Amino acid sequence: MKVEDHQLVVALSEAGTIKEASKSLLISQPAVSQRLKSIEAYWGKSLFVRTPKKLVPTPSGEKVITFSRKMMTETNQVMNALLTDSDTIEGTLSLGVASTIGQYYLPAVLSDFMTSYPRVNVELFTGLSSDIMGQHEGFHVFITRGSKPTAQSVLLLEERLYLLRKKGAQSNVLIEFQADSSFQTIVSQWLIQHPDQQVLTKVKVDQMETSKQLLKHGIGATVLPELAVGDLDLSDYHVTMLSNEDEQIVRKTWISHAKYAESFPQVKAFLTFIRSYKK
Repeated sequence: MKVEDHQLVVALSEAGTIKEASKSLLISQPAVSQRLKSIEAYWGKSLFVRTPKKLVPTPSGEKVITFSRKMMTETNQVMNALLTDSDTIEGTLSLGVASTIGQYYLPAVLSDFMTSYPRVNVELFTGLSSDIMGQHEGFHVFITRGSKPTAQSVLLLEERLYLLRKKGAQSNVLIEFQADSSFQTIVSQWLIQHPDQQVLTKVKVDQMETSKQLLKHGIGATVLPELAVGDLDLSDYHVTMLSNEDEQIVRKTWISHAKYAESFPQVKAFLTFIRSYKK
């Protein structure tokens, strides 16, 4: 039986006549009679006895009426829930994010976003931008650094780059951390153009945080993006902003989304939220 059939059975039970039921349902009396015949044929039982004054439910009819009332109640409950949920953002949000963004930028964003949208389940993967791009089809939204990855990518932020060396440190060591090739190229080219920085040897580490700890202990110099220097007391360091011919060198971060996910409410909500987030 369709929802409309349950409505008709309940209407006939409450109205007591085909005439009154047709008024409440806004359909003709012949249509009500025809649909009732179809419903009785479906159950293989007569549901009402037609007397001169009213319709009287048969024992089988009483059972079907009870069932139809239950179905109508449950249908209304679901409809109300769907209407309520129409303004509720929920579902899974899959994010692939460059490590630096995941460490220094995204936590505050996600904290506020998840407070605003508590029914969204966030799945987060961090790594090098090259790794994220290699797996980008598996994410609803991906945030990478360097060159613009796709046509639908939008610039999220730009950061200046700084060479830091602790004051009093005698070391001419450059501390390099694992990063995308585009970042390494920027640093290498800048050092070639600025031999006055006196970098003689290099120490390679796997993470930016390791390079910062070595930096804090006076072991060499390192180049850090703007996001990563916020927790350092810069008065303890010699700080040189990377630039070429008085033009600041900046590192761009892009936010992109999978084409198939652009209609997902949780994806739309996150994109709107992060693009308007106070930097």
